[in-house]
Amino acid sequence: MESLKQQIEHGLSGHSRPHSPIEHFVRLLRHPGRLLLTPVYRYVGRRYLKREKFEIRFLITDIFLLIVALGLVASAVGWFVWHNRIENRIFFEAQVAPTEIVSGAPSTLVIRYTNGTGQELKNAYLNLTYPAYFELQEIAIGETAATGEVVSLGDIAPDEVGSIKIRGVMFGNVHGEQVFETKMTFTYGEKEKSGEKISRHVFSPVSSVLKLSLEIPDRIIASQPFSGNIVYQNTGEITLPKIIIEPEWPNGFAPATDSQKAWELPVIEAGQEGRIKFTGTAASGMENLELIFHPSFVFGTDHFQQDSLIETVKIIQPQIKISHSIEPDTAKPGGNLKTLVQYVNIGETPVYNVELSLISENPFAGSAEKILIGTVEAGASGEKEIKLTLRSTITQSETQIYEHLNISTQATASYQLEKNVAGQKITVIDSAIETPLTTPIALHSFGRYTSDRGDQLGRGPLPPTVGEQTKYWIFWNVSGTTNEIQNLTISGQLPNNVTFTGRQTVSLGNAIEYDANSKTVTWSIKELAPTFAPSSKIIGIAFEVAITPNEDQIGTSPNLVFDTSLSGTDSWTGAWITAYGTPVTTNLPGDLMADGWGIVV
Repeated sequence: MESLKQQIEHGLSGHSRPHSPIEHFVRLLRHPGRLLLTPVYRYVGRRYLKREKFEIRFLITDIFLLIVALGLVASAVGWFVWHNRIENRIFFEAQVAPTEIVSGAPSTLVIRYTNGTGQELKNAYLNLTYPAYFELQEIAIGETAATGEVVSLGDIAPDEVGSIKIRGVMFGNVHGEQVFETKMTFTYGEKEKSGEKISRHVFSPVSSVLKLSLEIPDRIIASQPFSGNIVYQNTGEITLPKIIIEPEWPNGFAPATDSQKAWELPVIEAGQEGRIKFTGTAASGMENLELIFHPSFVFGTDHFQQDSLIETVKIIQPQIKISHSIEPDTAKPGGNLKTLVQYVNIGETPVYNVELSLISENPFAGSAEKILIGTVEAGASGEKEIKLTLRSTITQSETQIYEHLNISTQATASYQLEKNVAGQKITVIDSAIETPLTTPIALHSFGRYTSDRGDQLGRGPLPPTVGEQTKYWIFWNVSGTTNEIQNLTISGQLPNNVTFTGRQTVSLGNAIEYDANSKTVTWSIKELAPTFAPSSKIIGIAFEVAITPNEDQIGTSPNLVFDTSLSGTDSWTGAWITAYGTPVTTNLPGDLMADGWGIVV
């Protein structure tokens, strides 16, 4: 039998098979990996090397099992290491009251901590990080009030349980996240090592203190403008920040100009209520109208979405269909615009208290006739002439368009669906018709003995004296025209004892012509440009006349010129236009020298 020394040397050589336990032990010490690899070698040999046909499924299965085994081992090691970290044995638990958080309303967050480390945590501090724009109202450790974002907890004994109460207002997206973060810092152990525990607490507001509701008519008619109100209310306990409400208009809905953009609300106190008016029209053929409004709390550039207002309303198609046409050459200032309004009941039931009229936003538009039709049976139709009064002139401040004006008109029909019932009146408006407006024109005819500045223009005695000649100046001014006028002519008639002296002045156009046989004074121009714009100049014509009164005119103020008239063709509409000036006599009110001295003596 080999000695112990020989057995050890034989085991170390590894050249032959070991014959004793000592040789086995030495061999294993020499190759420690063989203790693990030998079973693997044997398994592979039986499963693969001794098979005539190699099957890949066996290899894949074995590799998968090996990966699972290694994963379990790694997880166990990782859990062991993680679990034994000191911060992982400090436990935080957060609860909020009320259980449903409301954006803009106070809520109380209670954070409980437990020292499960088995050691005393010394000089513990809690650093609190709040959600953006969180409005802190109160913070307390147990029953002791605290302030600030860093709270001292003192020393925390093993297994000690404590709590932090935080009360405040969250302003966040409804159904969004509000994150509170707590970081506990401390020292522990004999060497007073530093440690920290960070925890995140996530909450989600389910509603908002800002409540929206909608006020709209009982019936909304397609193609008919309607107005509604967005009612907003602060149901909370505090004043709300800046609020913006953005509409999401559906396809087919045409909002009025002032209803297109977002609305910015002023400060809303607790319990305060207000209204925002909007106006628009649902397109013909729409069956339902979904109105959506999105409110947001605004802090600088940050917007927090609150509960949206969504309401679907049914659209009623109008039973009365109307249209209108314009009678040619009636769109003249100072006259009546004549229209023919056609109507038909396209519904299956009668309509009642039907009334027809016209509307126009043109500044020249005056009042329109209203014609009561009464009951219109299903399928019945008809037509009525309706006149719209047109003003003679307008001021420059009433419009921003000074040339080539159109007048826009729409026919309206109002009716009720029920007879002898004071219900909602439905109004239908047809498409607008644009009609070129014939130019207005103002012809001013007046006389002067002196100018506005006091310069003497006339000559001869005042008052006019029988048998003696007195000279006056006659002025014709043209203003207020919006279109070019072709072949414009102004003429006036002189009495028998009044003569044209030949003295004259014109601002443009031809010189004044005088026909001694007919005693007619005439001025003409081939084309007169519009004169209504603020930058335009008044067209002025002036000429001198002389009167020699006779005895039959004693005690009177005789005419100097009469039958003054203007005529021409409006190049925008093709209409023939006329205007008339007042007779000019020797009675000249306002004249610095002739006022009160116009009666012949």
